[in-house]
Amino acid sequence: MILGSMLSAMAALNATVFSSSRISFAMGRDRSLPRLFGLIHKTRKVPHYAILFTSAIMLFMALFFPLSTVVAATSIMFLLLFSVANVASIRLRRRLTKIDIGFKTPFFPLFPVVGIISTIGIAVYLWWFIPEAWYIAVIWIALGLAVSTLAKPEEEFVSIAESRRIPQQPLPAEQAQRYRVFLALEDVGDLRLLNLAGILARYFKGELTVNKIVEVPRAMPLEAISRDQVREMAEGLQKAVKVTPSTVKVRPAVSVSYDVAGAILDQTRHEAANLLVLGWKGTRRRGRTILGRNLDVMVRRASCDIVIMKTRRMEKNPERVLLVSGKFFETRKALLLALPLAKEYGAGIEILAVITDDRQLELIKGNADRLKTMCDRVHVPAKIKFVRSKSVVGSVLEHAHGVDLLVMGAGPQRTLERTLFGAAYDRIIRSVDVPVMVLKTSKTEKPPGMSSRHSPRPPRGQEPK
Repeated sequence: MILGSMLSAMAALNATVFSSSRISFAMGRDRSLPRLFGLIHKTRKVPHYAILFTSAIMLFMALFFPLSTVVAATSIMFLLLFSVANVASIRLRRRLTKIDIGFKTPFFPLFPVVGIISTIGIAVYLWWFIPEAWYIAVIWIALGLAVSTLAKPEEEFVSIAESRRIPQQPLPAEQAQRYRVFLALEDVGDLRLLNLAGILARYFKGELTVNKIVEVPRAMPLEAISRDQVREMAEGLQKAVKVTPSTVKVRPAVSVSYDVAGAILDQTRHEAANLLVLGWKGTRRRGRTILGRNLDVMVRRASCDIVIMKTRRMEKNPERVLLVSGKFFETRKALLLALPLAKEYGAGIEILAVITDDRQLELIKGNADRLKTMCDRVHVPAKIKFVRSKSVVGSVLEHAHGVDLLVMGAGPQRTLERTLFGAAYDRIIRSVDVPVMVLKTSKTEKPPGMSSRHSPRPPRGQEPK
């Protein structure tokens, strides 16, 4: 019993110390307390001033007041805090009507009102037992109000209901005419992915935008990410983009948003991007997601062609590329993205044509021959391999062993299927243990100012007929 009480007290104390310092930090960041409380240690990335201040107050209370008085005063403060939280829930429920706030309390505002009455009633009831605790609580509240008043916040931060992710302004006509590759970078140290996107932009004589999105929890304001942090990320991104070809115009950018997927999709529309490149580390997912929550949303809603690069085991330059021959239109565009990589690294391409139905034999052979002709026109060594099998997935997984890069276009998708690239191709990208590049073409309308020549094509003189 004693051991259980000690463990419970230690756990509660740890939570109290943590929450107290973070509340002070949040108030300092929002200018409700002096700005000093909102500063973060440059090395340890913790609110050190807020921690020191709250620790000093706790130590003072523990040394100079009886334990029962301290416990009662703390209980009163927590009860008053809970009552304020219930009042805030009523206010926020009425204000945040423009966004989906998730779970909504049933029988509103019954439970918040009951919470307010009960917490204030219990706090008042403690007056009859330890009135000294109320004196301490009132003094502490008065000090907090005084400090908050002296802090004088200059402006109130814009609520999440009113903030916009990306300024929606169209690009100038001369910029919109150029082919644009947009790389959404999760890890600034992913230099292979950066170099790959730069090679694609150079091959299509286009420009490259490299965007690093910092996700902020919805409970926090966007200003929780300080300018120093953004500046530090931007400097790291500036150094990382140096691995891209020197002839490519690169625009690095760091964005802060509540919604990573939404911010990237907004930015691709704003940039009038033709190709969105995303990296995936190959982490296995459970539940309904296929690649992950954000990636699934972007693949389904992208307004331009989108490439997913599975970067797992992508440790060396590709020498053997395996192209899966599927729907010709998708596979042709996937090959157009694989060709610049093959030319850059001197790799050969093997075209794998899986025959599951003899009635499609002539069509499959014709598509494979046309894909090989595309490789021959740009002087990339290529060969065709025909395989008869009942399972496309099994054949691809078997022949993918030992290759450096597997390239696919999206496969056929039924109307009611919840797939990204087709059921078979979703299984392949999740199961294969080699780097994968899979392309899905856009089925939506292009932004204003974009013409048909913005689809991925080789430079003049290299386009296959």
